[in-house]
Amino acid sequence: MTKIKTSGRKAQRIRSTSEPSEFLDPQQVAEALGAEHVMSVPLSSSPSVLLDLRHQLFAVLKSRGGRPGLEGAEMRPRIPMLPDDWRGLEDVARQIAGDGFTPTPGQVGAQLLHTALARIRSEAQPAPVAYPRGIRAAEPTARYFPGPAPGPAPGPARARTTAQQAARRHLQQAQDAGDRRAANGVCDRRITKLSIESLELIFAPPGLLVVDKGAPSPTTSIAVLGDAGAGKTTLAVSLAHAIAADASGIALYLTTELAPTEITYKLSLLGVSATVVAWPHRAAARPGDIIGQHVALLEGTADAAAPVRQRALEAAWQLVDGTPSEPPIRCVVIDAFPLPEPSSRSARDEVVTLIQALEGRGVSVVIVQEALGATDFVPFVADVVFQLRFAEDADTGAWLRKLGCPKSRYARALAGPHATGIDRDRVIVWPAPVLVEGRKQLGAQRR
Repeated sequence: MTKIKTSGRKAQRIRSTSEPSEFLDPQQVAEALGAEHVMSVPLSSSPSVLLDLRHQLFAVLKSRGGRPGLEGAEMRPRIPMLPDDWRGLEDVARQIAGDGFTPTPGQVGAQLLHTALARIRSEAQPAPVAYPRGIRAAEPTARYFPGPAPGPAPGPARARTTAQQAARRHLQQAQDAGDRRAANGVCDRRITKLSIESLELIFAPPGLLVVDKGAPSPTTSIAVLGDAGAGKTTLAVSLAHAIAADASGIALYLTTELAPTEITYKLSLLGVSATVVAWPHRAAARPGDIIGQHVALLEGTADAAAPVRQRALEAAWQLVDGTPSEPPIRCVVIDAFPLPEPSSRSARDEVVTLIQALEGRGVSVVIVQEALGATDFVPFVADVVFQLRFAEDADTGAWLRKLGCPKSRYARALAGPHATGIDRDRVIVWPAPVLVEGRKQLGAQRR
């Protein structure tokens, strides 16, 4: 290979001919700004950290006529310590002393130990437990700790449970439920009273299956995906009402975009007589009713600057865990759930944790998403997946709505796509092909 050489002239070096600026004496700057000396800190220390430690000690040191001591510190244990560590405590005590405030090295060490233990407790995670294959989902790993519930809970105070603790407990419940099936038979139920006509015929035998997973009520998790305007909210409202009514409970419908008043319109379109009530008036709800609540209007949930996904997940758990209701909540809907970033593994962990935690309380979950993307994980963690899309009719060129069911974990289902629309003022699905045997079984059940 021939070496490339430049034949151009070499650029001249640029030199600064200006005189260097004079060094400013810190004392001159202090006099010009009117600064006062507070304390001296070595270059190896952080002023903000030392000032924070001084403030903490100043707040907890109390005097009852003698030398100030740490309030509430009655124990005097003997703790092994290296000589260098003790000298370090003496050095820190000297650095934060001043203006009559002279903490001892032992008091400094006690406060540092107290702060370190508090940090460890706040960041501690439950140790993962082995979970056998064949169960519906993997052990959750998200560090997901919901905050306090919005508003005071009626009745006596009770210990709060994190979503991850509840999810872990549900995993054991699901395993125990599997053992019971082998000995005592199945406690699952099929919901055939759906407000979308013939929707139950997609499954064989007919009906949406809710599964006994060891919780107070059989549950399922459903993902409703598809195009904008294809009928996702209508389908989600129908499923939420059917699941809640079948379990003599109510449904909590959390929205991130649409107004809760749209749920009332959807119920009217479906021909359902249920009522939509706001969360503050949930005591007036009856079995089959829907509590409509916009996430942005809730107080005490995640910071308003937090992602919508995080706020929706935390709101769902806080409302179910922090405020027991009667009738009980038997279904939670999140509409609409945004797609995560392609590299977001924690998003999947958080959704799995929430589903398992709610199912442990006997609450089914319905998640509504607009986009169908390669990075979407929701179909993988849900029991049932519905897809709604528009397809052009080859003969007329008209746009038709199509409903598919590409996944049904616990029951056989016709994947479709099936035509759906409005017939005689009723939302209806025309399964393709129609299950003749399913229709006979359904007719026998209704008679």
